[in-house]
Amino acid sequence: MLIEYTQELYTSDKTPNPFSPVSKEQILKDLEISRQQTSEGKVRNRAEALTDLRKRHGFI
Repeated sequence: MLIEYTQELYTSDKTPNPFSPVSKEQILKDLEISRQQTSEGKVRNRAEALTDLRKRHGFI
């Protein structure tokens, strides 16, 4: 069963990438939203956010 799955990955025309392509316009829109949220103080410190995630998922 595993060999068939592996063969399918290498012979399939489908990409295994689960993310759909994003247009330049969408990237710029997302960047604009991100900058707006940052200027409004709607951000978290990276270290605090990672610590929170680690605690929530039992890594610390």
